[in-house]
Amino acid sequence: MTETATFQSDVGVAPPHRAGAPGSPTSIGSNTAQGGLSLSLLRVRSYQAQAATRLETFLDRRRKLTLLHRVLVERADELAQQAASVRGCTVGEALATEVMPLLDAARFLARRAHRILGPRRPGATDRPAWLTGVDCEIQRQPLGLILIISPGNYPLFLAGVQLIQALAAGNAVWVKPAPGGTNVLEPLRDAVVQAGYPCGIIQLLPESPDAAQAAIGTGVDKVIFTGSAATGRKILGSLAPQLTPAVLELSGSDAVFIRGDADLLVAAQAVRFGLSLNRGATCIAPRRIFVEGPLLGPFCRQLTRELQRSGPIRISNEAAARWLPLVREALQDGAFIIAGALHPDHVKAPLVLGGVAPRMRLMQDDTFAPLAGVVGVAGDDEAISASEQCPFALGASVFGKDIAAARRLAARIRAGSVVLNDLIAPTADPRLPFGGLGASGFGVTRGPEGLLEMTAPKVVITNRSRWRPHYRPFRESDTPLFQSLLQLGHGRSLFRRLGALARVVFHFRKPDSSPTTSSK
Repeated sequence: MTETATFQSDVGVAPPHRAGAPGSPTSIGSNTAQGGLSLSLLRVRSYQAQAATRLETFLDRRRKLTLLHRVLVERADELAQQAASVRGCTVGEALATEVMPLLDAARFLARRAHRILGPRRPGATDRPAWLTGVDCEIQRQPLGLILIISPGNYPLFLAGVQLIQALAAGNAVWVKPAPGGTNVLEPLRDAVVQAGYPCGIIQLLPESPDAAQAAIGTGVDKVIFTGSAATGRKILGSLAPQLTPAVLELSGSDAVFIRGDADLLVAAQAVRFGLSLNRGATCIAPRRIFVEGPLLGPFCRQLTRELQRSGPIRISNEAAARWLPLVREALQDGAFIIAGALHPDHVKAPLVLGGVAPRMRLMQDDTFAPLAGVVGVAGDDEAISASEQCPFALGASVFGKDIAAARRLAARIRAGSVVLNDLIAPTADPRLPFGGLGASGFGVTRGPEGLLEMTAPKVVITNRSRWRPHYRPFRESDTPLFQSLLQLGHGRSLFRRLGALARVVFHFRKPDSSPTTSSK
């Protein structure tokens, strides 16, 4: 990539603290925004803007976050209209699925970020005896420059929460929007500046995938990526030369477990909601449904009725090109259509298939579509066995009236989050982390844990004692001393520990055993 780059840039500056890999690109393809800047210069300016915030107190950050929350509330309608325009949904749906959870997260961070990121002092509890007089503090330091590669399915909520968390931790942020996402994120960037943050603290890169690759090559301190597993693997390859850390929130193929005592109406309504929300383009939408044997027929009939009430989604064969072959392959292998239909030129969705097997590609892939397969199982053991044949482990849901039994099943499910008697919506709680395992990625976003992902721990240790026995060279005669110290700290009985204490005291009373001390 050797073309010149143009960025939507706000200016601020400090010298970069790390360089990109040798031969890495410093510019990318042109964009129609005003003011072309090479990535190298943009990076310098981002670090300078970030440096201006490093000495802020937690109280300063809290005030800015509080003001940012207020500004976002004032601009809620504008944000919703932009998100609705990009997604092709109603403004009401954008308010409910994008703006409101973003505001909840902003308020949570304004109230709690200073406590989550504040220094932690372990105290004397569990401190080894030989470190008596040593105090320590664990601080959270900003990483520097965070690159957020945002998805297109929820362009405001997902990128917005990550962006605000990065700011709350004291970082500068680059955001590579998904196609169409710039129009959604520009008002968010403006709100950040309106709340008092330096103008250069956020930079919106062009929407081209090349922009993300060039940014990684230029050098950032962490990458937060939300998207497909295939793209996640490519990004990891780009990060390896510079050992840049990342959080990868990748695809899901979420499982729904419907136990024998489940409320069928609730379960069917939940699955209908999950399949229809955002036209199926939700990473934790239901894809694999495991139903305990006696409920299989009744559940399928109830789900069909619910889907008929909500109305179909028409998807062209071109739009379904990636996953339609998986459906046809499953049908050839014995599956059948429970709800929805295949037409010569389009798919009537949501499309629900029965007679599927866990090993079918349909049940192994991240289809990211209003598509699900239903599998009958004998009980929890078979359901878990079938579910674990899929490499994705993002989220899951369990439906059952016996909450204790449902929780026992949840404990066995390999997933980043498990919701009982509901799906999707409760995971937007701003107090909760979100992330997956296996092919669904690693690391988390959102919640306290997501905020900590934007920082690195720094340990500050102070030795207030004048005792420095470790300065003295080791001698063979010290072996009994360390054996006694071992028993003093870890002996199984009080008698052994007291005996060890006596031997330690005797050792240091010997004339040739005086410890090294610091001078006054």
